[in-house]
Amino acid sequence: MHAAAENRAGYVLDLGTSQPQPIRRLLDVPTRTRLIGPFYDPRDDASYHMSGGSLASWFDVVVHTQEVTPSRPLP
Repeated sequence: MHAAAENRAGYVLDLGTSQPQPIRRLLDVPTRTRLIGPFYDPRDDASYHMSGGSLASWFDVVVHTQEVTPSRPLP
């Protein structure tokens, strides 16, 4: 993470743009991640993992925020 990003409440990282080589290697290596959407059953946590691909192959952007709240229907 860039030092300036440490002071931000959130940020968006565009995975399709050119990145410094150390970051590009991190984004391209096979990884495992946990995805929790609007429905989550903690008794079946293993179902919410993806592995084998890279962040750059799965996603266009990564969005980071300091606070996460439960989803709710739009009015």
